[in-house]
Amino acid sequence: MSIVLTGGGTGGHLAIIAAVKEHLKSDYVYIGSNRGQDRAWFGDDKSYKKCYFLDSNGVMN
Repeated sequence: MSIVLTGGGTGGHLAIIAAVKEHLKSDYVYIGSNRGQDRAWFGDDKSYKKCYFLDSNGVMN
């Protein structure tokens, strides 16, 4: 089973994703933003099956 973890924006998800990944046994795919800290946290993490970093903007109402 693969689990997709994603986030972007404020960075509040980064530590939570790192902690969840350590406790569950599965293949992980991370989808994040080229902006912010997503790439800094997960870009070189070889424990992910695959990482995708998108050129995206936040949604505003």
